[in-house]
Amino acid sequence: MSSIRKIRQSSVRPHGRSNVSNVSSSRAPSISMSERSVSFSRSASVSLSGAPEVQGIGEETLREGVVELTKNARYCVVRLPATPAILKSSSTPVVDASIDSLSRYGLLVTPESCLVWDYSSPDHVPNTLAFPGSSKIATLVPSAPGSNEPGLVTLGSRTGELTYWEAVGGAVADGLLRHKQKSVSYKVGLYSSEVVEKLENVDPAGIVATTSSGRYILITLRDATGKVNIVSHTMHGGPSGLLSSIRSAIAISGSRRDVVSVKPGPKLSRHERLVLIATQAGDVTVWECSRSGSSKLLVDSRLGEVLIDHISDLYPYASSTFRVHDIEHAGHDDSGIVYILASFTNNDQGVFYLVYTVKLGAEVSVLSAHRIQSYTGHSSTLPKLRLPEPKNTLFVVLSQSIVLLDAQQRFSSPQGLPTRRWEDVVILRPEVQVLGCGSEDLVAGYSSDHKPQNSAIIAFTQGGAGVLKVERFEDFPENVPSTDNQASDFDLAKSKLEQAVFYGSSTEDGWANPLSFGARKELQFDAATLEQAFLQVSREIVCATSPYLPPLLPSMAEHLSIRVSTLERLAQFLQANYRGMLSVSTRFQLLWDLEKTVVAKALWEHIDGRMQSEEGENVLVYVINQSANSSDGDPLREWFLQRIPEIQNLLVGAGQYCAKQYSAGHRGPETLQDTNMVLLESIYHSALNVRNAYMGPVFELADSDVSKEVPWASTNTMIRVFESQYDMTRRAFNALTKKDDRIMGILGDQLVYLVETLCVMNSQRLKWSANSGEKNTEIWLAYSEARGGWLKQLVDAGYKDSAIRIAEQFQIYRSLVEILLEDWSIAKNRGDRAGEHAQVQRLTHYMDTFQYEFAATLYQYFVETKQLKALLTMFPQYTSTYLEKFLSTQRHINISWAHNVRMGDYLSAGKALNDASRSNVEDIATNKKLKLSIAKLSILASGQKKQQESLLMDIENQIKAVDVENEISKQLSAESYESLFTYVNERNADGLAQVLKRALGRMDNGRALSVEELIDILTLSYVDRTDSRARFYWALQLCASSELPDARRPYNERLIWRRLFLSDNWEDILKTKNKSDSKVKVMTEKTILFTTLSLAVNEQSLVNEQFLEDPLSAAEQEPSDSILRARYGYANEELQASILKDTQTEGVLLQTLVDHLDFASWTQGISSRLYTISKDAAEGRKKRALRLSTAPVLSSSVDADGDQVM
Repeated sequence: MSSIRKIRQSSVRPHGRSNVSNVSSSRAPSISMSERSVSFSRSASVSLSGAPEVQGIGEETLREGVVELTKNARYCVVRLPATPAILKSSSTPVVDASIDSLSRYGLLVTPESCLVWDYSSPDHVPNTLAFPGSSKIATLVPSAPGSNEPGLVTLGSRTGELTYWEAVGGAVADGLLRHKQKSVSYKVGLYSSEVVEKLENVDPAGIVATTSSGRYILITLRDATGKVNIVSHTMHGGPSGLLSSIRSAIAISGSRRDVVSVKPGPKLSRHERLVLIATQAGDVTVWECSRSGSSKLLVDSRLGEVLIDHISDLYPYASSTFRVHDIEHAGHDDSGIVYILASFTNNDQGVFYLVYTVKLGAEVSVLSAHRIQSYTGHSSTLPKLRLPEPKNTLFVVLSQSIVLLDAQQRFSSPQGLPTRRWEDVVILRPEVQVLGCGSEDLVAGYSSDHKPQNSAIIAFTQGGAGVLKVERFEDFPENVPSTDNQASDFDLAKSKLEQAVFYGSSTEDGWANPLSFGARKELQFDAATLEQAFLQVSREIVCATSPYLPPLLPSMAEHLSIRVSTLERLAQFLQANYRGMLSVSTRFQLLWDLEKTVVAKALWEHIDGRMQSEEGENVLVYVINQSANSSDGDPLREWFLQRIPEIQNLLVGAGQYCAKQYSAGHRGPETLQDTNMVLLESIYHSALNVRNAYMGPVFELADSDVSKEVPWASTNTMIRVFESQYDMTRRAFNALTKKDDRIMGILGDQLVYLVETLCVMNSQRLKWSANSGEKNTEIWLAYSEARGGWLKQLVDAGYKDSAIRIAEQFQIYRSLVEILLEDWSIAKNRGDRAGEHAQVQRLTHYMDTFQYEFAATLYQYFVETKQLKALLTMFPQYTSTYLEKFLSTQRHINISWAHNVRMGDYLSAGKALNDASRSNVEDIATNKKLKLSIAKLSILASGQKKQQESLLMDIENQIKAVDVENEISKQLSAESYESLFTYVNERNADGLAQVLKRALGRMDNGRALSVEELIDILTLSYVDRTDSRARFYWALQLCASSELPDARRPYNERLIWRRLFLSDNWEDILKTKNKSDSKVKVMTEKTILFTTLSLAVNEQSLVNEQFLEDPLSAAEQEPSDSILRARYGYANEELQASILKDTQTEGVLLQTLVDHLDFASWTQGISSRLYTISKDAAEGRKKRALRLSTAPVLSSSVDADGDQVM
């Protein structure tokens, strides 16, 4: 049995076996016994400091053989051991069942006999007295003077034959000794076809019988002196006499049929008591009955319509199925207050049971009506209402449930407002059914052996439950301080959880609780209440503060096992009953509580094992003792009782202690090994196993679900602790020699587990970051960089298979590729064809399993290690899928052209090479020209020259740019580096100086420059050489032929013209005073502007007439930030601001030229002069061509200039 519900085996009491004999009503009954009955006992529950106390059910109640089925702060349900065989099966029907609470005997009425036994006996199969006789009804009556045993009255329902045994034990003696008559017979007169339906003890007045004709009969057993004297009287309720009796019977018998309840009311004297009788239709009569045989009708009310009218506004359809089931008197005096149990069928919602509080009298008034909220199931037996003394709790007993209800509504303090009526329900399993019940009153007069501690009911069941006692604790104001509705919901929800978790599971020996603890549709809690209840129950279990747990056991391992199994049941109960109702964060917290408790159990077993062996270092003991507040007591057990939620701090402390010892030079393997064992036992072997088993299958948490907090086992602190342990273990392992095989094996295995655990922790940490929206770049980079080294260490340590397994599990493709390709390379170099083929097959398997992501990693490794042949040919089956996808990215265009050529796709190869020449800003100039040349050849080889004219022109322009760069490099190489900065230095243009310096540096390194970098060099560098005067012309050509974005082309064009205008010393040139025209002409024609225009005069696309007519249009006003960022993408904000300032200074200088030297007129004049020269040259060429076309044909030829060649 579970230790939660474990009961101690006690004594074994032998019994003899006797034959069962049938006797008549005047003879003794037979005795039914077992050969042997085994008694058990269970100690009352205990409470812990700081925990809410759950009241025990009393030393007297929890005696031998009693099994506690459930308990909370308000009530307890136990199974009593004394169970007759008839209740252990459902083969024999039971007609009626009742008890005598004074003697604690039970009565079962079957179609064949009446069975009586002491239900308080500790025997599992008690001595059972069988009183034969069919078609009988029976009741137990008070003991005869001098006896502790009850009497028994049986009555033939159709014959009226009555037998009275003064004491059931005397019946046994009568049967065995035959020396004294112990029973008395009597004949109750019945009308023809009249049947007795009910028989109820109303001591001291006697017995009341009701019949099918509506007749009530008072049967007295003793006279006023106490002697046996059986007399029966019809209860008329009017004057005496034969005629009056007949008249009364005719008048009222109709309303007295279908009696459902006969209940004794308050005692009025030693011989008198009130009796309440209710019919199914709601007719209620109250009688004053006396032992003398007299009866007086005090109340006769037809309450059916009154009760229905009271609820008609809420339930207008109730009348058709409305039924009254039972009645109870509310007090000890004749106050007239009664409780009435009724019901009606509420369509699809089942049966609604109602408890009315009614004041009877001259005027009947319904004080309240309470609908039972906790149960709406149908009852296969007549619903019963019980109100045991001290009459503060109503028990509504149905066939498969027992509802407990406050009899009176309580009021909260200090406001004095009414609170919701407390209600709870005990549900039986479907196979269990209540046959009958009775009240155990808390009143004076009991013997010391039988005095109950609290008011209770006894319920007899079939189907496995046996005899149940439901006991209400009477000091509930102290137990239950909450009065508001919200608190009440929480208390009820928490109570239901605790009962399900601590009492609802089957045990190892197959015993199953006959109570059902599953959530019911009638008890609905909002999500917030449920979450609070689940978290509170879980935390109390973890911290051992639950009142249902023992405060301490001799074995801490057993105590932790109890807590683990209880938390597991809590999780399973959640899954079975409240799926999807708790938030993700709450379910994560419940999972972590279970994880931490499992970890604590594992750690205690580790500690206990070390203490038993007294070998090696016990790191945890040291850490816990150091953290203890005092040296008193047992800090170790105290920690595992109360501080399990802090287990992360304990593990961190263990890691820190180990690191401190290691850094201090204490590098023996003992501390390291023990700390590794602690950490791995906690996370790898415990927490992760729980997470795998419960996270998805039980708590239904998906990988995409995110908690409010980082999972406790994957925090940055925990990861750092494991990284530290890995590093220390790696160093210790590498420092070992082959003589240390045993230690090497231990540390090697621990290395494997540390690496795997680190991968799990980092993966979960990254998953949480991704789901929660947290930036995890640093975590990812650190993990991705470290994990390859971890796996390499395992390979180097001889754990290659483990490394491959971990790489597979966590999809560390790079490590998989490196390990397998290394083996492939070794096999290839050895000429081992089989080994080479095996590694290729493994790689193929991974490509099939992990698909493109693995293939891309493999291809990238080939690229990085320059194994291009392997890249293009090794896995031909994936060429059209994975390889082409890999090469289609911009990142690999330098390789994709070779694949295209190999596949015969020359056009794609040419385009790829053209794209590659543009994208790689770090490419060498000679490489770029080679790529462009191959690109041109590839396009020509494709046979699509005409269709690709624009592409070919673009390639030609790029080749021209490379040629320009080469020519500039050649020219600048002859100049001093400092002289190149003359232009920018004269203008104090620090920003432009940095631009020029960067471009010159890249060109000096042989890099292929962009068009804009070439423009910077051409327009900013100063070279006073004739062959360099064409540099602005080249700049204009590059700008015109390049594919610059639309916004940046005008910017670069203005830049070229502005610097072209500023490149000559116009102040000297335009001082024409005392200068001849020829000298001015010569000076003008030597300017860079004139040279540039003369070179471009026949290329109208290069010359923008706007700049010549208005040179100020070349000044830069205020370029947008986006243009500056795109044009000078390498520059930070400070450099960009400096560049902007320098370009604006150039505009100021240009403004000065225009304003003081009439520069615009000169630019227009130079343009006009060049236009004239160009026009004259064109005319001359035209005339020469005409003359040649009309000349006679000679045998000589003419050269290109028209000169004759002999």
